[in-house]
Amino acid sequence: MHVTCSNCGARYAVDATAIGPTGRTVQCVRCGHRWLQKIEPVPAAASPAVPRAPAVPDFVIRPPQSGAGLPALTTPPRKSRWGTWLAVVVGLVVLLGIAGYAYRGEIKARLPAEWRTLLNVDALRGMFSTSAKAARTVPAEGARLGLDIGASRIEFADGRYV
Repeated sequence: MHVTCSNCGARYAVDATAIGPTGRTVQCVRCGHRWLQKIEPVPAAASPAVPRAPAVPDFVIRPPQSGAGLPALTTPPRKSRWGTWLAVVVGLVVLLGIAGYAYRGEIKARLPAEWRTLLNVDALRGMFSTSAKAARTVPAEGARLGLDIGASRIEFADGRYV
């Protein structure tokens, strides 16, 4: 049985049993148009005068033959898993950092005395400070500046705050 799309005119060869006696909704592959297709009654031939040659449809769907028009089978390329490994390494570093921070007192107590000074925050600041910061001297304990905010006033004079 031949089915013709009413929208674009594409013709398809379809088995009549696939349509069924009540009809079936079909869709054109070329334009996507849908319609209800019913089996058309075959007109009875009055006389078998001249046998006609079978019509050749524009488009015929046939099952594929093995190896016809198919690409050669290849193995898929192996996927790289560097992203997974990187995420695992970053996760381990973060986990070790959290554990080190949580148990810093116990870790410091088990280290030798020479190493404890390295873990002191002030010693770390001194190691990573720039030369300008290192050149600054810490004022003596007695030299301090006191400022009483409640008794002071701020005025705007000559374009400056005084």
